[in-house]
Amino acid sequence: MLSRFLLLLLFAISLPCKAQHRLLFFDNAASPYAVSWKADAFLAPAGLGLLGAALIADIHKPNATFGSYRKQDIWRPDRGFVRPTNHRAAIASDVFMFTSLGAPALLLIDKKIRRDKSFYIMWAEVMVLNAGFTQITKALVDRPRPYAYATNSDPQTVTGKEPLRSFFSGHTSYTAASLFFIAKVYHDYHPHSPWRYVLWGNAAVTPAVTGFLRVRAGKHFPTDVAVGYAVGAATGILVPYVHQKIRQRQNRQINEPTEGL
Repeated sequence: MLSRFLLLLLFAISLPCKAQHRLLFFDNAASPYAVSWKADAFLAPAGLGLLGAALIADIHKPNATFGSYRKQDIWRPDRGFVRPTNHRAAIASDVFMFTSLGAPALLLIDKKIRRDKSFYIMWAEVMVLNAGFTQITKALVDRPRPYAYATNSDPQTVTGKEPLRSFFSGHTSYTAASLFFIAKVYHDYHPHSPWRYVLWGNAAVTPAVTGFLRVRAGKHFPTDVAVGYAVGAATGILVPYVHQKIRQRQNRQINEPTEGL
């Protein structure tokens, strides 16, 4: 469902027009970002391709079996975090993740950002790419969740494919991608605003809290959370960074003197 929403969002805002010897769409000279076919014909399709590959790989993913996993097989730093599911912590982590997914919409309060169509494209790309990285890894890596190792877990919870999706933490990666995206975009639009420190601080802390709750819930090991945090943060920062570089390159081309004059 999430991937379908992102697909519709991406194509609804990707109508092209021509500018400065390359195809750019919704170009806004006041924006710190620019969008080009060269970059964006790769970014979004790459994420969608990973999501499609994840769906195919998941078909061949084995089912979990209660009592088949030994604590001794866990990497030593993670070994002390085996526990049955804590439903209250799991619900709290859901709240953090879903709230963070919608949080970029708050940037639309800013008139400059609201009028910058590249913002919507980048938002879709961040969500699609991060979902692709997360889901393909979960599909290919059969790491049992901590509760699958717990002998006092409900056997009914250690069935199907879901108990083998521990690596890496999707809740943490989605939260980090969304909040670091917010901080990066706001910073680029308002490089001297004191609010940028608040947003960067929130981007750093909230995914960590979400990851802590996932560990406490018995859903992930600390290493799952650490990798999810890194992947989400990198995606949320690097997608706007790429579009910022496209804008800077375009501005240099505009300012270069025309040869032969």
